[in-house]
Parts: sequence; C-alpha cells; structure tokens
Amino acid sequence: LSKRLLMFQIAGSALMLWVGLVLIGELSLLEHVKLPFKPEHVASSNIRIKDDPKLRNPVNAARYAEKLTSEIVRLPGVRGAAFSSAEMGMFVGMRTVDVPGRDPNAQKKNSQQELVTPGWLDVFDIKLLAGRFITTSDVKDTLKVCVVNEDFVNEFFPDKSPLGEVFRFGRSKYMDGEDLTIVGVVPNIKPSFTEKLDEAIGNTFARVYVPIGQSRMTEMHLVIETHQPIDWKVIKSVHEAVERSSGLVSLEGSFSSFADQISRYDRVRALIQWATSLFGMAVLLVALVGLYAVVSYSMHQRRREIGIRMALGASSWDVTKAVIHPWAKPIFLGLLIGMVEIVVGFALFRMIGSGEATTDDSREYLSLVLSLGLVWIGMVAACLLSMAPSIWRAIRLDPMEVMGAE
Repeated sequence: LSKRLLMFQIAGSALMLWVGLVLIGELSLLEHVKLPFKPEHVASSNIRIKDDPKLRNPVNAARYAEKLTSEIVRLPGVRGAAFSSAEMGMFVGMRTVDVPGRDPNAQKKNSQQELVTPGWLDVFDIKLLAGRFITTSDVKDTLKVCVVNEDFVNEFFPDKSPLGEVFRFGRSKYMDGEDLTIVGVVPNIKPSFTEKLDEAIGNTFARVYVPIGQSRMTEMHLVIETHQPIDWKVIKSVHEAVERSSGLVSLEGSFSSFADQISRYDRVRALIQWATSLFGMAVLLVALVGLYAVVSYSMHQRRREIGIRMALGASSWDVTKAVIHPWAKPIFLGLLIGMVEIVVGFALFRMIGSGEATTDDSREYLSLVLSLGLVWIGMVAACLLSMAPSIWRAIRLDPMEVMGAE
C-alpha cells in the first residue's frame, strides 16, 4: 500500500511541477505586451449616469456625452475624450453574430461589443480603414449602424467588403437582438503579444462598435488622452468638468492611466508565478518526506539482512542497490504516470485551444520535451536525495554490532 501511495504521490508531484513550469513560461509572455497607443497618455474612470433619469434615454445620453467630451477636450493638456463601455479598452461584453447566408446548422460565433462616442477615434489615435465612424446623428430613431474591426471582417466577411452588410447581433444583458448595418472598418485595438501567443489565441478580438445613442447604458468609462503623461492637474480639471455637467452624474473611483492598470496586472501575474512555484515545491516536499519515511522504515526492518550481506563481503555499491531496488519500480511508475498525464493534458489543450496545427508547432513540442526533461531529471534527483540518508546509514552499518543486537 505504501508503495502504491508513493507512486501516485510522485505522479501528482511531477504533474504539478510541470504545470507550474509551463504556467510561468506562458505568463512571462505577458511581459512583451504592447498596445497600439501610449498607455501612459490614456486614462479612464467609471462614470455613473443612471442616477439622472433624463440620461436613461439613449438620445439624451448621446447629447450629454457630446457636450461633456467637447468641454473636456478644451481643457489644457487634454487631446481627446470619449465614452466607452470597455474597461482598459479590452474587457467588454460578448454577443452572438448571425450573418445571412451562413449555414444555419453551423455553430454561431461571438463577437465583442463596445459602446462608444465619436471621440473614441481621437483618444486612441485611430485612422479609419474604410467607410465612416459613428457620429452624433446615429441615434435611436435612425438606421441602426455599427463599426467593426479587422478581426471581425476576417472572421465574418473574409471575401468581400463588409460596408453596407447587415448581420444579426444577439441578445445581451441590457439589449435585445437587433440587425446592424456596417458603416465603417477600423484597425484592431488589442494587445500585441509574441507571435507564439498571438497564434495560440487565434485572432479572437473581433469587435463591434455601437453608438451609445442607439443603445441603453447605465455605467460607462470616461476615457481621456493627454498630450503628456497623465498628471493630477489634468485629472482635477476633468473631475470639475463632470461635476459642472450634472449634479446627478459622478465619477466612481479615481482616474488611472492604462500604464498603471497594466502594472497592476503585472503584479498579479508575479503573485501567480510565486504561488504556483511554491505550491509545486510544497507538493514535491510532501512526496520526498513520504519517500524518506517509507525507505527509512524499510531499511530499519532490513538491518539484519543488510548486516549479513556486508558480513559476506557486499560492497557499498551492492548495499546501495539493495536499498534502492524495492523502491525503483514505484518511483519509475509514478514518474511515468505523471509524464503520461502531462502529455494527455497538453494534447487536450491543443485540441480545445486551436484545433489546427500552427507554424509554431515544432517550437511548441520542443518546449514540451524540454520541460518534460527538466521535470523528469529534477524528480529523479529529488527522489535519490531523499533516499540518501537511509543509504548512508546502511553503508555505515557495523555487521558485528547488527548481528549482536539481533
């Protein structure tokens, strides 16, 4: 029973250590995140408008946003201002997309949705690729329009111009399903990762930009861009402009630049790395303590046998082999089970994550082999190290003393 328990303990240790090693490697890719704008020049804060009953109407909300952003842009140091439903420009809601002409039995795909105002282009210094952007005339009683990004075009209209095309946008928490007409195309605004991670996520940043004048909104983000890195004087003047605009509208929390928000995520990433490393080492330590205990107990029971072997001329190497031999099989089987679990887990991840081979497959498999090798070597060395005290005591046994005691 102790051998079987030890075998599965070693297998679990190998799996946890490999997961920690791979996770740290993947998270290190986030250090290479690049954004298509200067994150230290762009800041955002939640703006709460639902306390003002007049602004619950999309048309009134659009007019209010136009008036407020126009005033903010005139403030010293501010280059652009806009309303957006996206936190950090990246975290948004998802809705299903139904394009006419597609196989009705095919699985529907999702797209991100972001509510924006016309000043959004200026904040992120974006140039239109085709058509037009959202304007102040896009309100509730006019044609429902949207602007899409490059990933959306590549996903849903790869072989033709999307301008003028109509698609069905599924229900969301605050909006019913609706038909939208595409009037413009903008570049992708998404983190630029390393080539490896960019291929792994498979261009999943398809996004639809919807005018706030045609959508219900309760809480938005006021996003500003400044000529210089964000400072407290600019933030103070923006707060004052919001207070003057309406006594029922407020900014929730302080403004923070995208650079500050990214640094917070970096700190979280560092904590995850440390936690994963410590957890993996704790699991390994438990396995080694268990191995030391059972080998030490086994060796104590075999003292007379080992003493007889040494009295008959067994060398130190012979004694070492005699101590290790009963435990070599469960250790090897435990490591083998752990490696099989790792390979199966990796295969399932590849199957679910991408479904298709990529140009970086050879690099992926080389990374897998190297990580497997490191874990295997480390686990074997650790197991031998935990058995070393028992082996040392066995080698130093005095045959006459053992035989006399027995």
